[in-house]
Amino acid sequence: TLTLNISGSASPGDYTIEVVGTAPTSSKTAELALTIYDAAPTAPTLVSPANGAVGQSITPTLEWNAVAQAASYTVQVATDAAFTNVVYSASNLTGSSHVVATPLNTNTTYYWRVMAENDCGMGVWSSVWSFTTEAAPGDCGVGTTPVVHYATDFESGANGWSTTGSTGPGT
Repeated sequence: TLTLNISGSASPGDYTIEVVGTAPTSSKTAELALTIYDAAPTAPTLVSPANGAVGQSITPTLEWNAVAQAASYTVQVATDAAFTNVVYSASNLTGSSHVVATPLNTNTTYYWRVMAENDCGMGVWSSVWSFTTEAAPGDCGVGTTPVVHYATDFESGANGWSTTGSTGPGT
């Protein structure tokens, strides 16, 4: 049994504790990792993609600055700045970057934010940044709606169309 008492003057941070167990004929040594937190972490600062960036990959790499006393991070991506429509989320991230694993829609504006947490609690969300994904062939500009000028399925016949040749069924 190991009991570890930490005084109130211990500073937050990562520590390695060496534990030595002895017996009449041998001894064993083990190193234990100890992290001390004394407050919930502050909000991370977003780094990349830059706020308002355009032409971003549909699986972008989101990067932020690491925060003191952060044990893990949660990232959210939404189609609106109020995050009422979150389309991607990842939590328990231990680094300060994350590749969006599920492809986002092309030519679409997204909003993203990050929050840090530790054993003292959840921090606050970062500021909200936006980025627009790259356009795919045939995409209209952001904020526009394609206009369909003509559509037919030809499943109920040629409907006034004529064909030439004899390469397929129904010709």
